[in-house]
Amino acid sequence: MHGNPLLYDHTDGSVWRVPEEGFVWYTGCRLERIADGVEEFFSTWAASPRYLDLVRGTPDEPDDWYRLLRLAGLA
Repeated sequence: MHGNPLLYDHTDGSVWRVPEEGFVWYTGCRLERIADGVEEFFSTWAASPRYLDLVRGTPDEPDDWYRLLRLAGLA
């Protein structure tokens, strides 16, 4: 994410992100739907190994959330 927000569409519950393509999110670059709802977002992105893809992190430099996922056996 590196400063790019996640966007929530309250009309259908979907979650979107701005792909990391070297653009600043508010300059009109494209959006990417990453989940059909908050439950799917949490189980697919926030509580899984894909969390690192979401935050553009690495297992070598984990943050506190990723360390917790590893301890819980989710990453």
